[in-house]
Amino acid sequence: MRKLAFWLSLVFVFTIPWETVIESPALGSISRIIGLAMAATWLVALIFARHMRKPRVFHAALCAFVALNAASIFWSANPGATTILILTWFQLLIMALLFWDLYTTRKAVIAALQMYVLGAYVVLGDTLANFFIGNAFYHGRFNATGTSPDDTGVILALALPIAAYLIAFRQSDRFAVPLKILNSLYIPAAFIGIALSGTRTALVVAVPGVLFLVGLVMRSRFSTQILVGLLLIIGTTIVLPRIPAASIQRLETTRSAMESGNLNGRHRLWREGFASFLRHPMLGVGANMFRSINTEHKVAHNSFVSVLVELGLVGLLLFIVTVIIAGIRIFGQPLWDKWLWICIFVGWILGSLTLTWEYRKTTWLFLNLFVVSAATLLDHVNVSPANHRSTRSK
Repeated sequence: MRKLAFWLSLVFVFTIPWETVIESPALGSISRIIGLAMAATWLVALIFARHMRKPRVFHAALCAFVALNAASIFWSANPGATTILILTWFQLLIMALLFWDLYTTRKAVIAALQMYVLGAYVVLGDTLANFFIGNAFYHGRFNATGTSPDDTGVILALALPIAAYLIAFRQSDRFAVPLKILNSLYIPAAFIGIALSGTRTALVVAVPGVLFLVGLVMRSRFSTQILVGLLLIIGTTIVLPRIPAASIQRLETTRSAMESGNLNGRHRLWREGFASFLRHPMLGVGANMFRSINTEHKVAHNSFVSVLVELGLVGLLLFIVTVIIAGIRIFGQPLWDKWLWICIFVGWILGSLTLTWEYRKTTWLFLNLFVVSAATLLDHVNVSPANHRSTRSK
């Protein structure tokens, strides 16, 4: 049963990037359906095994944060709406415990990373399909069905360093060659998707991944560097003229939007959020209640502001502590694993400053992988890609 739960967890990770592309009115998103099957299988396995891997301080902090979300139903103006988010938080807590219990090897972590990239391909494919049929979200911006262009772009950007890492470090097996080809093709393809989304946030989130890729290329053979350079030139020459002008023009305003501090009107939402925080400083207005305190009835478009307003200083402190505990686990890991997680962590933080992602599965997938990776990568050799080949040959 544990093995079945693990395989279901990989399918679950695969669906996380595109969870809103396929939804059932009765059952919800595809990732929720797979997640329920995964959790049920794992719980049955626990009953038979009568043993579970001992949770760490990260899980205790997450449990405290989930408990505060649950308690906020008592001061929420709309307990029904709060209950919906509470159920999501309980599912995320079970997900964290399941990953901790099942992901005990480096091979398992690598498999999860690969499944995320494959899931990002589905997001990319759906975005391209909407582009080819002319189904724009608005103003020439394209996205995967059921999500916003901002979410689409950031999901694609977060997979960039993962694809680069898997190209360099995935161990040889019968699927190694086709997967390396897919991972290699993903990198230029992701930039096409980001360009089509016209998402300035995704462009910023992609920067750490690009730096990670550059670091890997600079340590590769000179022939590899030349090949990568030629592919980038050819890809830019062929693809760039076909990207909608509206998307390109919007991406070109990234710097001016950041300098103005307007960020497409988000500052108005944050100002109203801080006004609500001053009225409810300690415990906030209740989970899932940010829409109720602003005149536009929108989410915060900032994960930290969202938590501050909904759960007050206590909630924000618990959230930040939980995130920091996961982030600390990055350090002390092998060199290239550490830089991979740092790039994802920084990318997630940059994305979370303009997106309401504190309860998104993508957020907690990566925070969980930071923690389990630290516990499973003990046998990893800290070498560069160039030395990695020579080390195995000795």
